[in-house]
Parts: sequence; C-alpha cells; structure tokens
Amino acid sequence: MHILPLDFKILQNAAKVPAPGKSKKRIEFTDLSHSKSYLIAYDSILKSKDASSPKLGYLSSKRFFLIKVSDSEYVKVNKNSFLKRFGISKREFSKQKKLHHGDINPVVVAQIEKAKLLEEHFGYLTPTQRSKIRPDYVIEEHTDGSVFLGHKKDGERSGYGFLKLPDGKMFEGHFKEGQFHGKGFMSDPKGDRYAYTFKNGQKEGIAKITFANGNIFLGKFKADRMIQGKMTHIHGKKLKAKFTMYSPAEGVLEISKAGRIDRFKGTFDEWGCLKEGSLILFDGSVFNGKFEGWEPHDGHLRYPPGNLFIEYQGSLQPDGKYDRGKLTFHDGSIFEGLFEQGRIKQGHLIYADGREFSGTYDRRGYCEGLLYFPDGRLFAGQCKNGGAPLKGFMQFPEGHHLISYNGTFRHNENFLMGKVSYPDGSWYDGLFDEQGDYKDGVAFYRVNGESQNGIRAQGEMFFPDGRELFEFDGTFYDDGRMKMGELVFADHRTFIGLLDQAGNIIQGKMTYPDGREQEFLDE
Repeated sequence: MHILPLDFKILQNAAKVPAPGKSKKRIEFTDLSHSKSYLIAYDSILKSKDASSPKLGYLSSKRFFLIKVSDSEYVKVNKNSFLKRFGISKREFSKQKKLHHGDINPVVVAQIEKAKLLEEHFGYLTPTQRSKIRPDYVIEEHTDGSVFLGHKKDGERSGYGFLKLPDGKMFEGHFKEGQFHGKGFMSDPKGDRYAYTFKNGQKEGIAKITFANGNIFLGKFKADRMIQGKMTHIHGKKLKAKFTMYSPAEGVLEISKAGRIDRFKGTFDEWGCLKEGSLILFDGSVFNGKFEGWEPHDGHLRYPPGNLFIEYQGSLQPDGKYDRGKLTFHDGSIFEGLFEQGRIKQGHLIYADGREFSGTYDRRGYCEGLLYFPDGRLFAGQCKNGGAPLKGFMQFPEGHHLISYNGTFRHNENFLMGKVSYPDGSWYDGLFDEQGDYKDGVAFYRVNGESQNGIRAQGEMFFPDGRELFEFDGTFYDDGRMKMGELVFADHRTFIGLLDQAGNIIQGKMTYPDGREQEFLDE
C-alpha cells in the first residue's frame, strides 16, 4: 500500500473543543489527499536554533513528545491524548518510534490509513473504541456480509473485538474460542443500544436495551433464554408506561401491564427480542406477524367482536399505531393506504354503501380527492370523512338529466351555491334553496339551437332539468330577456303574446288545460 506523507496544520482557534475551559490550540493531522484528518490538542510550539530538535526534560518526556512540523518548529503533544486519539498502545508507540529513529510521522500515517480502512467497514469509531484496537488485529470479511475486527487465536476469535452484521448492527465485546464471552454491546442503525453478558456464546444474567426513542428494557437471561424482564416507556422525560415479562416455557412470554396480561408465542432473535409469532392481547385482539423492539411491526391484527374495526393488515409504528396497510371497518368499509399518528392520512377508502374515495385526509375531519358514487357520479374536491361532498366539481353519468355541477353542497348533498349544466346546453349559476331548487342567480339556455345569454332567474324560474319546466319559443330583447312568442308552462298552460323586460305579461292570450282562455290587453 502506498502511503502519502503527512500534512500538518497548526490551528490556534480550532472549532472542536472536547470540553469547556480546555485549550483551543489544535494540530490537524491529514494525509496529502486530505481524505482523512484528525484534530488533537497540543501544549506549545518549540523552535530550534539549529538542525537538532529541542530537548525535553526527564519528567516532561514522560508526558510529552515532539512532532516536527517545519525546519525549525516542533509541536509539544501530550502522549496519552495522542495515543488515545489514534488508538495506539504505549508499547506499539515505543516500538515504532524506536524503529523509525524517533520519527513519529510513519506511525501517524499508518494509523490514518488504518482508520480509513476501518471506517469503510465500521463507520465512525469513537476515540475510546479506536484505543481498544491492537496492532495484531485483523479485518475479516465473511460471505454473509459480516465483517470481524479483532484478534484471532488458533484460528478463532479471541479477546476484545468488533463484529459488523449484514443488517448494519455492530457488536463490540469479548470473544472466547470464537464465541461471545463476557460483557458485550450491540448497536443498530436506528440508534438502539444493547448491553449483555455472555457465557460461552449464550446470554447469561442481566441485559439492558436502551432504545433510540428513550424506552429502556431490563431483562434476565439464563442459558440464552430470557426468563423475566421489564420494559419502561419514556415520553420526553416522563414515564409513560411500564410492563413486566415472564417466560414460563421456551418460546412463550407473558407480558403484564397495569394488571392486564398479554401472551406471546413464537420465536426470538439472537439478541433475545421478539422476532415473529402470535400475540394475544388482554382484550381478545390477536396479532400475527413480525416484531421489532418488543413491539408488533408488520403483520395481521384481528379485533374482537363489537369493535369499530374487524382487522388490520400492514406495518405498525413503534408505538403500535397504524403505519401503512389495509384497515377493515365493522360496517364493511375498507381503507388501504398511509396513516399518520394512527389516523388515516392518504389512500383509497371503499365505503359500505359502494362509494369510493381516493385522496388525503386531515385532522379536522376533511378530505381532498376523488369521490366515486355507485350511480356513476364522480366528485373531485373537498368532502367530509364520511364521504359527503362539500366543495368541488361533480360530473354526472351519461343519460342523467344533469351534466355537471361546480360549487358548494349542503349537508344532505343538495346544491348550495354554484353552477349546474344540462345536456341541452342550459346552465344555472347562483344560489339554491334547501330542496336544491333555483333561488337567486343567472341562467343560460338554448333556443332554436342558438344560445342566448343574460336570462335572469329570480325565484321560481326553472330550465330543462325535468322538474318545474317551462319552454319559450320566440324573440328576445337586446339584453337576452324573453320578448314575444309562445311560452309553455309545466302545468300545460300556454301563453302567446308580449312580455316586458321584467318577464310580466303585457298583451296576449293564456290557454288553460281545461280549454279556458284568458285575454291580456295592453292598457
């Protein structure tokens, strides 16, 4: 391996300070590629008047050593801080220093290169972790994706070492004859940290798991089997809940919480946590699936009779709330999609009456998206969680007496304020009454195939929608209002004559269904 020489940089006001009150004087070690660097504190800078290096006193040489950073400058560095920062033993330091005739540069270069190699496999290692790495440690990659860093004796893992697992978890602890033995720690990418005591590869005694969310588990193991434990749920700085566990038999765990007992039957992972199986809750609910962090994670949850829900299939959040999956309601409605804090957030909901909604939901009980009706209507806009349209565009199926409506709705789905369009080209834009009839607005309708605009509908004026209908065939004023012609009412009355611009009869004849006639004269 080709090793680049070191590049030193003296920092008088470095940003990284290990603790308040300590010196901010730092020396930065980095190779010339600048791909990796270290900062450690230094005591002072000594200058040499000739080619030889300055001499340290007897006591000072026990605590410090000198690093040459220029032709005439040397940095006085604390030996223990240096060894801890680079993970070098005192014996190895003395050996390498003697080997290189007092030149510490090759030692630092070698440690930087080793640190770069370690981080490729193990990520960031703290100074404390690096200080435990010995010169005879090996890096061993396995076919399953795991990587071992440590000492080997007679071909077996021995002493203190590190084991990186394929799923990102990392074990750090003691090995004996290739097995975990003594104290050991395991951390995972989520931030959970496990502490165990092992005996010949099996968990024995007290174990502690500190989860990233603050929850703490304390357990007792015997011959690799958890026989009892206690989980404490923490919310912020407050105790949220606590439950205890007892294992009466292999593969069985009874969980007691506030006097209620849940029962788990299944398998445990290599760290003693619930892995996969069946959890019968105190209320009769049953979960079958995978577990993570002692909580149900992904599977099927069945509720007892009388519950609002029948079942849930999908993933769960660490606190047990729905995450992403399929929820079946007791009335037959089915939602499939994403949840937030246990509430429906986004997805597809099929109602028991046949309606279907696709879109997003908010905490106020409103949703935005597409609502499909069994009769063929399609609504796009805002509605209540119950599926009632509030504001948006509704399209009617072919053959319906309406084409579309764009506006707001009443609670009974009747129109409130908006524009309704008809197949013959007529439309009404305005306010509707409680029954959905025109109340106050502007209308448009088609006469003899030609459009006329500006007809004002006031009160009981209806156009071709199959309800209280009237028809007009004639001429119009310049503003589009009816002027002269034949007007047929829904009750079969017929008027032929002249109307004023307000729609009042000026002159003409009204014929009633029973044959009676009434003359109107212009006075």
